Amino acid sequence: MSQRNNIVIALRIDQKYNEENIKPSKVREYRRARVLNKQTTTAAYADSLIFDKRLIRTVLMTIKETAAAQSIYYKVLACIDPEDWHEIQGETSLAAAGHVALTLSDSWAYLKLQIKNNSDAGVVSAFMSGLTP
Repeated sequence: MSQRNNIVIALRIDQKYNEENIKPSKVREYRRARVLNKQTTTAAYADSLIFDKRLIRTVLMTIKETAAAQSIYYKVLACIDPEDWHEIQGETSLAAAGHVALTLSDSWAYLKLQIKNNSDAGVVSAFMSGLTP
């Protein structure tokens, strides 16, 4: 006999991986990626991992400063050709222990974040996710 509690348990992406793909059917796919994993900021911009947006209509990005010590700056970049990145959101400040969620529905092929510190090092984690049409 089978028993179920019907309780949903939110799952993290395991530390040894950086992406999760769920395909409930042949037509749809949900993709979630950790593009920054507790990365310490420096005075120069550092790139996140690249998120493949080619089959995804709308992407949700979350950025969190986890050190709670310093504010940081971030930029969102996108491209069609990986040799030609475009800044689609300029330098924006994120307060210490701050969290921001952004959505993007433009037809870019790839997305990435860039982060740097304000005055002292911060620690940043960021995720991107989306669903294919």
